[in-house]
Amino acid sequence: MQDRSRSTGHRGKEVRGVTLPRDRLIVALDVPGVEDAKALIDKLGDSVGVYKIGLELLFSGGFALIHELAQAGRPVFVDAKLLDIEATVERATAAIARSGAAFLTVHAMDRAAPHSSPCTRWTGKRSPLPRAAGATHRSSFSA
Repeated sequence: MQDRSRSTGHRGKEVRGVTLPRDRLIVALDVPGVEDAKALIDKLGDSVGVYKIGLELLFSGGFALIHELAQAGRPVFVDAKLLDIEATVERATAAIARSGAAFLTVHAMDRAAPHSSPCTRWTGKRSPLPRAAGATHRSSFSA
């Protein structure tokens, strides 16, 4: 993978800011494994701003891929929709922050406001908190 580092500092490395139209393009790596994801990443090249890694890929070697993409200066969105007791969400958020992810989803359905999520209390000095988005419901339901 090509290193796309430039502009603002992020986790001790230089990473480009999200300013160009392609930077707003998030591609879901909804594939069964890392090799499929890498093939898609290589095919798309510099046309994508952010790569989303969901649960399937996350549990199929995706944590290493997050780190690899982050090291190459490519923003990663971890779509984990974290929902558990607060201490567990805090520790999971810390692990995701250490991976280099730029964005993260947490469930906000049990929270008064997204900013009250336990993940916002992560204050790691080496690994800044990813930007968090609160998911209040699932986007698809089956009968």
